[in-house]
Amino acid sequence: MKTSSKKTRTRHRYTATEKCQAVLALWTERSSGAELCQQLGVTWNQLSQWQDQAMAGMLQGLEPKRGVPCGNLPLSERLQGLLARKAARAAVAESLPPGPSPKLLRPCRRPPVIVAAESPPSP
Repeated sequence: MKTSSKKTRTRHRYTATEKCQAVLALWTERSSGAELCQQLGVTWNQLSQWQDQAMAGMLQGLEPKRGVPCGNLPLSERLQGLLARKAARAAVAESLPPGPSPKLLRPCRRPPVIVAAESPPSP
């Protein structure tokens, strides 16, 4: 009587990063499909499915967002301040005669003045 010994394969769940690296290796021709399948222990159908998912994800990511109003998103205070300073510099640059020195457009940053406390006179 023969006993059949089946090899049990442990199932490996690949992360999105691992799948992405595999698909990019295939697309950039760093590895062939057969090599990747052998290294990862997956079938060509599985690798092909990862390619389809990657392409669908790229297409979805590059589509314009619907339902999000353009230009009406609130800006952070920091970003508002940066935009205001940029606009002020542009206004100053327009009011200057042509060919101003770039140093004139940069904000002046002076080192802090340190005042030493007076020590009482020694006896």
